[in-house]
Amino acid sequence: MTTNHQARNNHRAALWDNPLRIVGLGPALERLPPEDLDVVLGADVLAGGRELLQPFQDSGTELLPLRTPLSEWIGEIVTRLEQGNRVVVLADGDPLFYGIGSRLCDELGPEAVRVRPGVSVLQAAASRLCLPWQDIATVSLHGRKDMLPLRRALAHGERIGVYTDPENTPGRIAAFLLRIGAKDFRLHVLENLFREQERISCLSPEQAAEETFAEPNFLLIERARPPRIRLTPGMPEESLQRERGLISKPEVRLAALGRLQPESGHTLWDIGAGSGSLALEASLVIRQGRILAVERDEARAAQIRANIASTGAFAVEAIQGTAPDCFQHLPDPERIFLGGGAGQGQELLDAAWSRLRPGGRLVASLVLLGSLQAVLDWARAKGLQPELTQIQVSRSSPIGSDLRLAARNPVFLLSLDKPRESETS
Repeated sequence: MTTNHQARNNHRAALWDNPLRIVGLGPALERLPPEDLDVVLGADVLAGGRELLQPFQDSGTELLPLRTPLSEWIGEIVTRLEQGNRVVVLADGDPLFYGIGSRLCDELGPEAVRVRPGVSVLQAAASRLCLPWQDIATVSLHGRKDMLPLRRALAHGERIGVYTDPENTPGRIAAFLLRIGAKDFRLHVLENLFREQERISCLSPEQAAEETFAEPNFLLIERARPPRIRLTPGMPEESLQRERGLISKPEVRLAALGRLQPESGHTLWDIGAGSGSLALEASLVIRQGRILAVERDEARAAQIRANIASTGAFAVEAIQGTAPDCFQHLPDPERIFLGGGAGQGQELLDAAWSRLRPGGRLVASLVLLGSLQAVLDWARAKGLQPELTQIQVSRSSPIGSDLRLAARNPVFLLSLDKPRESETS
């Protein structure tokens, strides 16, 4: 029986002599280079979005409007190619920059595709604003409900280009920025680029949230002021909003991050987050994953949101909820930090451990000996071998013309690694 992989290779071999052409139209059809226009006009079949196909409705060329499921539409393209038709796919801008070109090259193979790139919307927008665009972080919100890519870009970029859609409009994106406290930005909205109705606006999030904008449009978000608090490893407690005593000491926080061993793509749960200090500093390392600071107290959750806004660590999400009840709404993590509640009972530990991905790591911060004993008993009952570290910190304080060292309460960091599935089979 022929496998899907073999069938795909057979398709690719058959298309070598009649490759698919993908033409990026750039910001306007009338600006298409003559050689690219010849490719388009020489097609037996034109495929692409309905708006891109509109100028060719009366051309006599067969049109294949883009539709879902995408696999069926691509299948029709392959069929026309195998029949010997010259097929051209029309795409916005550069087909390989947030475009259909990537999917088509993956499906058909690079040897069966010829790409003629146009000017991307990002390039066009940068040229209108006279901005170098090599350092502009770019995200596409086409068809997305999750704003996590935008959160990450806001946390790590000074300028962010955003591909909008009829749902994720500049106005709605501006309202989202206001909800997460991202007010220190200016928004450049570019409508109908290189068309007669072109309009470029520079607005505050408050102004943009009140406006409607013509389609198509592109949004460039630019930081107007640096974060009020510089996010660094081991920030002093005084930097952040906090409830008295409910923030980890910088030395302990650094040690806890070391024990967690976070990586860029990890999902981290910070349970009992307090001020959110550990989650904030973890965002310096976890740049492509997800960071969830879970706190049951409403006032403390509000403090976490304020600290996110002040430091610009917008990749961190403050979750107000009671553990473990709120776990059902969270994605499975590779790392869990229990900053509070670890010694309160087995239910929380069982729930957290069950959701931790195989190969993941859980680190609990404990102060009370009874809490430490409870977690040790739970771990041993599961046949786990915990790793225990005691952090004892002394800080200097003046005494006369000299200094003395004042000891702080010791903290225990208990680390547990969850076996990978191959290790338990």
